[in-house]
Amino acid sequence: MRPLRIIVDENGSYHITSRIIDKQFWLADPEVKAFFLALLFAQIDFAGLILLDYQIMDNHVHFVVRVPAREDLDDETLIARVRAFSGDSVANILAQKLEVLRGAKQDDAAESLRARFLARMYDLSRFMQELKSTFSRWLNKVPLVSDTLRYRNP
Repeated sequence: MRPLRIIVDENGSYHITSRIIDKQFWLADPEVKAFFLALLFAQIDFAGLILLDYQIMDNHVHFVVRVPAREDLDDETLIARVRAFSGDSVANILAQKLEVLRGAKQDDAAESLRARFLARMYDLSRFMQELKSTFSRWLNKVPLVSDTLRYRNP
């Protein structure tokens, strides 16, 4: 039975280990590993976490992550984080919606929209869920090259 996690409210540091999909050696290839690292760094930046150390093995990963105290982000910083992680289209839509809502004096609706993004930040469980699901979706889209290695090349 897995031991219970101890969750520290703020400034907690955690060692995370996670196996890669289906216990396969997906990260043996430099291109796949590079994609995973780019995704890791983008997700860390978006979530507002601090990556203290990491080790990427061929079939599993280790991270040491600090979860800092939650910051109250202004709209500009929130949009910049969304842009870095989700791209221009998502960030531009968010910026337009916030501008329209603020202009119409609908601050409650604007805060509700912001809350949907802010809820994904400073949360270790959500960070890992998004990292692994995004990586899994990416792997499922690339063609299978070798049944022996069970490796997919983008």
